[in-house]
Amino acid sequence: MVYAQENSSLHIPTKQDTLNGSITPERIWWDIQHYDLTIKPDYNTKTISGKNIIEYNSIKKEHSDLMQIDLVAPLKIDSVFQKGKKINYTQNENIWYIKLPKKLLSKKNKITIYYSGKPAESIKPPWDGGLVWAKDSLNRPWISAACQYKGASLWYPCKNALYDEPDKGASINIIAADSLTAIGNGRLKSKIKNADNTSTYKWEVKNPINHYGITFYIGNYVNLQDTFKGEKGPLSMDFWVLDYNKEKAEKHMIPEVNITLKSLEHWYGPYPFYEDGFKMVDAPYIGMEHQSAVAYGSSYKKGTNKKGGDISNTGWGKKTDKIIVHEIAHEWFGNNITAGDIADRWIQEGFAGLGEELVIADLCGKQAGNEFMNGRFRTIENDKPVIGRYGINED
Repeated sequence: MVYAQENSSLHIPTKQDTLNGSITPERIWWDIQHYDLTIKPDYNTKTISGKNIIEYNSIKKEHSDLMQIDLVAPLKIDSVFQKGKKINYTQNENIWYIKLPKKLLSKKNKITIYYSGKPAESIKPPWDGGLVWAKDSLNRPWISAACQYKGASLWYPCKNALYDEPDKGASINIIAADSLTAIGNGRLKSKIKNADNTSTYKWEVKNPINHYGITFYIGNYVNLQDTFKGEKGPLSMDFWVLDYNKEKAEKHMIPEVNITLKSLEHWYGPYPFYEDGFKMVDAPYIGMEHQSAVAYGSSYKKGTNKKGGDISNTGWGKKTDKIIVHEIAHEWFGNNITAGDIADRWIQEGFAGLGEELVIADLCGKQAGNEFMNGRFRTIENDKPVIGRYGINED
């Protein structure tokens, strides 16, 4: 708080910041068990429609009559149902309050929220957040989501709070044109062809998952498969890459991922999500640790940036593909272990950064790892606190 008072350039938190970033009375009484999300993006209008069936437990005998649901305008909730009954709701900018009559509540519940609209568009993904309406190098539609900093309420109704994850995982149903392929988290359970020249892809995650770790990708993908001989046995690996990147993925991505997983399992223990498999997916932004569906948007070459450079200026940074190492390390720190408030994102980024050094040490020796890390230390500017301000969703 002293820092906040002395630094006049800091954002002054608003009521909306507090409602979004704190454990409000309308959040604390219910515990997410499962998300069953359906989304239909329209590339031409940059709009989406969908629904989220939220399974939740009531965990307090005495609690608010309201359930807080987060959904960022101009997206809007169209209707809400529980036990076949239409439920009333009100809107306070990006916060929605669902009025749940006590007679409709039991310990275990499900609520269905239909929504639609034009979501925030990410202009500099993944740094700003929102839907990404892009084109691949052949000028074909390429759609994804990137929302770590501001949260998943940018594109679907949810509890936009890191402290509460769906204990039973999530289902992600993506409706896409037949000419494209849709990828989600976890494993593909079904693909159903619809009457309107679209198909519905149903992906399913068994493990708990943070809200921003849920995602989708739509594009001209091809699938490559491999099996990693891990500490818990065979781990199925899928590489969903744009069709023209197939050869690059075979020569670069697959061997780099195998090397990285072997090293990180040695240091951090078994990959946390064997049940959900492992995937890397070509993305229209540089990278993101979407759980069991890691985004890769780099250049298919070693180095710490898309040009193959080395941020440490030691030469050791050119021995691995930093985006592959860093984003896979987040499966342990960021996904398996998630900070309860984004103010503590240093936990996730710190251990992912350490993972970069550990993989280099495995490949090139301990001295190489230390030299790389010392080179990275020289880039620290010490211009702001490592820990952010709590309770306002401030990165």
